[in-house]
Amino acid sequence: MNKPHAALPYMPGYDEMIEASGGKTLPWSWAVARLAECRNLWLTTMRPEGGPHMMPVWGLWMDGVFAFSTGKDSRKAKNFRANPNVAIATDSGADAVVIEGAVSIMPASSHAAFVAAYKVKYDWEITDEMAPCYIVTPRIAFGIREYGDKEIGGITRWTFDE
Repeated sequence: MNKPHAALPYMPGYDEMIEASGGKTLPWSWAVARLAECRNLWLTTMRPEGGPHMMPVWGLWMDGVFAFSTGKDSRKAKNFRANPNVAIATDSGADAVVIEGAVSIMPASSHAAFVAAYKVKYDWEITDEMAPCYIVTPRIAFGIREYGDKEIGGITRWTFDE
């Protein structure tokens, strides 16, 4: 994955946050660190009738995608089989990362690395009953620091090349 393009997002009413950060965007490395350290993340899918379904998940940021598992018959899996557009968010609103993208089945070539890294992060074994594993490929991401910082940055919108 190429490094995404950073810009200030269009967020009317959030001028104070942009001013507090001196109009500086966050580095992508800031978002990657948040995604890597966050234990519980929120996955939002869309129900077939159009309503949102949000649930906490465990997962990993690896090789430019968010990787996770859920049972093939779970509500989440049923939802994204019908509509692959999802959002992932870290659990902290103070230093939030939100990714919007499309979910797909994890390539077999990534499975062993995912299982090993998942065991390290969560001390939990991925079993065949938890298959298949999935990835979310980002299209857009947002980084929001509750209090902007002129050294680090504040609110950022990243776009990814497709």
